[in-house]
Amino acid sequence: GAGFQRGMALIASLLGILKSGAAYVPIDPAYPEARIQSMIRSAKLASVLTSGNDESFYRGVSVLKVEDAVHPLIPSDDAGPVDGDPVYAIFTSGSTGEPKAASVFHTGFANLLDWYCSELSLGPFDRTLVISSPSFDLTQKNLFSPLLTGGILVLDDCATYDLTRILDLITKHGITLINCTPSAFYPLVDACAAYGFAALSSLRFAVLGGEPISIPRLRDWLEHPGCAAVIVNSYGPAEGTDLGVFHGMQKVT
Repeated sequence: GAGFQRGMALIASLLGILKSGAAYVPIDPAYPEARIQSMIRSAKLASVLTSGNDESFYRGVSVLKVEDAVHPLIPSDDAGPVDGDPVYAIFTSGSTGEPKAASVFHTGFANLLDWYCSELSLGPFDRTLVISSPSFDLTQKNLFSPLLTGGILVLDDCATYDLTRILDLITKHGITLINCTPSAFYPLVDACAAYGFAALSSLRFAVLGGEPISIPRLRDWLEHPGCAAVIVNSYGPAEGTDLGVFHGMQKVT
């Protein structure tokens, strides 16, 4: 298990876990304690890698703090993971019963990342902002795609959804890609409407998923001359390596 807020320790830990040949189960420490315990039991976790002072969240397992796990780089003969190995497990929403851990494998995840980076033409000039939970399935591809394309990954490490903070991050870093639920994106559009949507002018893609998209909620922004973004309608169950449907809605001029 990996219990982290969005931050550098999360990325370093995920890369370390994958380098070792293991798979990870991301656990958002902002989740209620009962849910965290349920995830630990369901995934049969023996240990959790974490940071800070949240050891009490993870009862019944060995807790390793990432600060204590830093060692000089030692060459290894371990060949690492192979295509048939799991890369991570994400918990389903529980819409058909008790939430369960769904494994995603290296072959499928590599295919997803290759397609995602190609479909959106991601490159060194792109800056991806991650505001979604580390335990959310759509988050995973956005953690790794900037690392593969030489882009910049910007992590909102705030535990709460703060509109002002998120808009400041988009403006400060010239964010070109954001992937979240429509209900998380609508307030960003509403908040900067009075300023000509200037805070969103750098966006190339708003990849929205997990819920139906209400175009009327976005129409004023999409029709504004300062909008250069493509809205992408995406959906996929956790069991399907994140995405099953993907459609870019082009602006008609």
